[in-house]
Amino acid sequence: MTLPEGVEIGFPDGGTVASDGTISFPSGENGTVILPGGVEADIPGGSKIDRNTGAITLPPDGTGTVTTTDGTKLELPGGATIKPDGAITLPEGKTVALATSDDNVAIEVAGGMKVEADGTITLIGNVTVTTAYGTKIVLSGGRIIDGVVAGVSGAWALAADPHLFFIHVGQGGAVVTHRGGAVEIVKNGSVIKINHDGSVEITPSGNTNPPDDPNPGNPGNPDNPSNSGGCSAGMVGALVLAAGMFFALHKRRPNTCA
Repeated sequence: MTLPEGVEIGFPDGGTVASDGTISFPSGENGTVILPGGVEADIPGGSKIDRNTGAITLPPDGTGTVTTTDGTKLELPGGATIKPDGAITLPEGKTVALATSDDNVAIEVAGGMKVEADGTITLIGNVTVTTAYGTKIVLSGGRIIDGVVAGVSGAWALAADPHLFFIHVGQGGAVVTHRGGAVEIVKNGSVIKINHDGSVEITPSGNTNPPDDPNPGNPGNPDNPSNSGGCSAGMVGALVLAAGMFFALHKRRPNTCA
């Protein structure tokens, strides 16, 4: 099948495409396709590719898995469409299950998203993220990063080198509904860290108070009663370390409690 100019999709498992765009694999079941930028998708036989756009649509009764270049796994429902640029659209009422590369954190995402070549996920339009803890995050635009936090202490103490999701909130801001029902408005530019237990911690945008400020403006974390507001010395150190990681990942540092 001839695809649009500049669109190349690899079939390392020996997949073939019929004249109507139907994809089949020698195994008769699932197979791998490689999208531009190195993003891999494991899709079922019977998926169809659009000759005009290069978009791949999963059959209604099938499921697929997209693996980003940094190992994040996206479990797609039947009927989902994967475009060559990494954009994913879902049937109405369906969600994507995301897991970090080491399965340390799992979340569900409803809405539009795009898998970038660097492994991050751009959120498009109105998106709802639900954690395993029951926290709901509704936002209009932003980015999800699968990152590593190591060597931290205090409220951020975790198992060795765990991967966590970090959400960088976009221009529309976000509304976080915590498991207990508390609602928190989060400004654009803030960072939401999703812990391994599904609880969240928020680094507000524009929080530039010094570390010794007894009231640094952190409203606290209703998902984590031990964090009743403000930043302990251990928390400040952890946030500084996390900020260093953010800078390394996308060449900029988010605001922290420091």
